[in-house]
Amino acid sequence: MDGWMFGEGLTLLGDRLFQVTWRKNDGFIYDRHNFSKRESFTHKMRDGWGLATDGKILFGSDGTSSLYQLDPESLEVTKTVTVKYQDNAVSFINELEYINGKVWANVWQVRVITHYLYCFHALIYPHRSRI
Repeated sequence: MDGWMFGEGLTLLGDRLFQVTWRKNDGFIYDRHNFSKRESFTHKMRDGWGLATDGKILFGSDGTSSLYQLDPESLEVTKTVTVKYQDNAVSFINELEYINGKVWANVWQVRVITHYLYCFHALIYPHRSRI
């Protein structure tokens, strides 16, 4: 990645590392064994903030309340859901992790002390778009 780019979400799926960049719609796929760049792509999220995978599809965030599902072959958005808490959209969905059937995200700039860290972690059920 060029030095002027800001790398954000990164996730491993099979032998490929997927990465998106902040403030751009650029993405890169790297070889997991030697980190060589295999290809570049343009994603359809508003911005690149977070990436995760369940081993089959990619989940992406763009700093809004949207959680995207992307096909790892075509890199097209296959589904978008609005993440809500008590029927209100949760903005600034950031870094994503997929653990035991659930997508976890932190919400950027929400100050809640959790184990000495200033962050709020959201548990997202990807098929219901609820926290």
